[in-house]
Amino acid sequence: MEVWKVDMGGTIVSTASVYDGKVFVGSWDQCIRAVDASSGELIWKFHTKEPVSSSPSIHPDGTHLIVGSGDGRVLSIRTDTGTIRWEFQAQGSVHSSPTISHDGKIVVVSSWDHKVYALSALDGTMLWSHETKDKIDSSALILSSNNVITAGWDGFVTCLNLYSGEIQWSTNTKSGGVVSSPTRSSSEPDLIFVGTWNSEILALDVNTGRIVWRTCCVFFVLITSLSNEFIQHRYVD
Repeated sequence: MEVWKVDMGGTIVSTASVYDGKVFVGSWDQCIRAVDASSGELIWKFHTKEPVSSSPSIHPDGTHLIVGSGDGRVLSIRTDTGTIRWEFQAQGSVHSSPTISHDGKIVVVSSWDHKVYALSALDGTMLWSHETKDKIDSSALILSSNNVITAGWDGFVTCLNLYSGEIQWSTNTKSGGVVSSPTRSSSEPDLIFVGTWNSEILALDVNTGRIVWRTCCVFFVLITSLSNEFIQHRYVD
């Protein structure tokens, strides 16, 4: 049964975030909205300069969300009022969803300017950047080991130190661009999973980046969301 429906004014390709009775979502009508989770009533609306494909990430303290925009900005917006706290300007569109470190101090986000950025969650100051060979749509995966897994259209999956940006390992999948965001499974904590434009899902060793197995799909893979039942070991030499 439908409870409520809200016209967001444009296509929605991101995932909504829910916190404290509010639903936060970006749209291609160049707006980010907060609506009441019970009624759908608009609470606030923030205007960007380009469509929003990035999913809002709620900071652990709940006071603000962080989201990317097609205008190249990474925005920190108050969850209660919709007013901006800080912004960071990349040199290309930001379609990836920001990933916030477990302690809430660092935000990792990627851009079409071929770079991965680590920003201060407090004020948006850039802490480091890592340059790749192509644009990046996927979101980073932050590990408990304080490493960051990133992947992009250059076909590389790379592990970076969260605090310095130093490369720990980097693997060329040789399977076209990696559009899906790296993910893990509780049943196989030592593996990282990514999907590629060449219709493959790959499992990589989280410590070394070695490709453990790869399997073909019918079509290109934009999203990697694996159940424990799906994972089957297909080891490669």
